[in-house]
Amino acid sequence: MKNIFSHCTPVVRAGDIEQITVTQTLGNSRLHQDGLNTVNVMIDGPQTALLPDLIAGVYPASGSEDSPDEFLPHIALARRTLPWERQGPEPALTTPWLALLLFKESELRGNNWAVQAPTVGVTKTRVDAITDVATRNRLMNTLHIAADTEVSTLRVSNAVLSQVMPLQNELPLLCHVKRSDETGADVDTAIVMCNRLPDASHAAGEKPQLHTAALVSVEQAASLFSISSTGFTTLLVLHHWTFRPSDGGDFEQVMRSIAYRPRGGVLRFGNLPAPVTGGAPAPLSGGFKALLEPDGYFITGVAHDQAVNAAYRGPLRPFGPQPRSNTFAIAAAPNEFVSAPGTPLDFSHAAAFELGRLLALNDAGILEDLRHVTGHMKPMDVPAAVNKLPAALQKPDWVVNPEWSSQPWEGVLGEALVKTETQFLAPGKADVGGLDGHVDQWNVGDLVATLNSIGTAVAQPVAALNVATVSVATLDEQFADVAIAAKS
Repeated sequence: MKNIFSHCTPVVRAGDIEQITVTQTLGNSRLHQDGLNTVNVMIDGPQTALLPDLIAGVYPASGSEDSPDEFLPHIALARRTLPWERQGPEPALTTPWLALLLFKESELRGNNWAVQAPTVGVTKTRVDAITDVATRNRLMNTLHIAADTEVSTLRVSNAVLSQVMPLQNELPLLCHVKRSDETGADVDTAIVMCNRLPDASHAAGEKPQLHTAALVSVEQAASLFSISSTGFTTLLVLHHWTFRPSDGGDFEQVMRSIAYRPRGGVLRFGNLPAPVTGGAPAPLSGGFKALLEPDGYFITGVAHDQAVNAAYRGPLRPFGPQPRSNTFAIAAAPNEFVSAPGTPLDFSHAAAFELGRLLALNDAGILEDLRHVTGHMKPMDVPAAVNKLPAALQKPDWVVNPEWSSQPWEGVLGEALVKTETQFLAPGKADVGGLDGHVDQWNVGDLVATLNSIGTAVAQPVAALNVATVSVATLDEQFADVAIAAKS
């Protein structure tokens, strides 16, 4: 909820002297007062400058270049009584002593302006160094400002000032107090408005002129409202800022255009609220200026530092999207852009890829996963030792395990082919000391007869064996009788 008040006059104005009477008593006359019981107090307040904490805000913002030219500049003051704390050009309490003036850059230039800055023109100087005699005398003699006080001044030609300065009876209409309760408590702000709109007109290819807003003192300065059209006047400036207006409109203008057009009031993406002018690119709809071509590309290409002719199309389109392709970006600057046919090249997918990558890297969870992957290396598996001997020369399985089912030379890797004496003489294996106990059990006659019946051994021809190429199949073929005898 907001309330507007035409003025807020203080009980005592700055610069006035008030008398305070002091009385005190103590029972049974124990305390006696000697001397005067009155004190004279002069009320003080801002007069030549404003501290930053007194300025709640300004409009348009200092340095802005996109403020619409249909709103009056104004300044908001944190103290609600400030515009009425001093005497204005007349003694009336409701007449402010502050005025907000607006100047274009061209109005602060000229043949007689060579000593001033061409744009701002606000300078810092001592009061006694002001060349405008009338202004210097008013500041020193009427307002009693010390001669060595540094003040900000603006020297303006009377021809311009007479056009810019509001009428004296307009001053009360340009100041008011706004009360709001957005924070749960009443907050009062004093507003000083300008009586002049910015001028955003400009020649083709140029920007609108720079504007200077100056909050000036009109304290006891009735002469400022009846100046001649010749000569110059020096103004006492308490605060100033510069901005450049725009005729392109802003969000508020877009909202207001909803009331009447187009398509129920909603502008297409890529349209501006300003009407299209002659020679401008064809609008997308509704007779408004356009930023985009119908296919979504910017009419004025987006600046880039690529060495190739490239274009960019944003994610929002004024019309239906084209059929989506099966391809996708795998890098921010794919190599295929270098030799891609046709111009200009579309960098939209690459830009979207880079944007997605940056958004992903901004996620704490993804960053932790990446740190885990790069910070913990998986150890490599150690390869098993390989026996380089041919299979036929490796340990046969039957030496260890009599229950083997293959040929005797098909052994297990790592075990010895020949057993030691201790292994053969171990009890229960081939105990030599136990042979005597077994002789009685043998049929010696049968044994001798069997040995005599064995014929004379016939030597078999010796076959050459290449240990480098021997295989299980070869041994089976050449030594089949050995294998059979061993098994039996």
